[in-house]
Amino acid sequence: MVFLLMAYAENPRLIPVLARSAWNAKPPKVGCISHQISKITIHHTATLSKDNSKTPKRMYRYQSYHQSKGWIDIAYHYLIDQEGNVYEGRRTSCAGDTGTNYDPTGHLLIVLEGNFEAQKPTEKAKKSLVRLMTYGSANYRVPIEEIHGHRDVAATQCPGQSLFAELEELKRQALVFQTEKQIFQLQLLSAEEGKRRVREIEQK
Repeated sequence: MVFLLMAYAENPRLIPVLARSAWNAKPPKVGCISHQISKITIHHTATLSKDNSKTPKRMYRYQSYHQSKGWIDIAYHYLIDQEGNVYEGRRTSCAGDTGTNYDPTGHLLIVLEGNFEAQKPTEKAKKSLVRLMTYGSANYRVPIEEIHGHRDVAATQCPGQSLFAELEELKRQALVFQTEKQIFQLQLLSAEEGKRRVREIEQK
């Protein structure tokens, strides 16, 4: 993972990321399966999300639930909430997990919070998704055409019809960024700054 410690306001090409410490993640369990990323797969949490202030606490619950299934950590590498905030999940060097019939080894897993069978992704969430896909494509040398919705690789409704219907347009936007050489980098917020940002999210 590439992280730059510069003020986001000074560089709009930086994607602020709330570190695991900001949402009080538990340590991962042993059993990481090392992998090299060659694909990017988009998911939704399939949980109706209307109160974004509770997302940091839900992150902790997602992780607890996934670990209760015997997985080493939260299944996904990054989560995007309704306000477009990006959360650090599982280490990208470790393959993710899935309850569906595909092997996530080699996949960078990005999940948007919400049930996009029942609601639509927000403009802020989609904007962050485009930037994160652009980053992932450049950083891991994944062609834009190798970005898929979960339902493209497994028998599932994920990432929900309303998000899936927009995915090709969002990929097109990412390709425009690439063509114009507008490449994004990740900015892992310090522990103090991350905690402050989480408090702001919870107070909205």
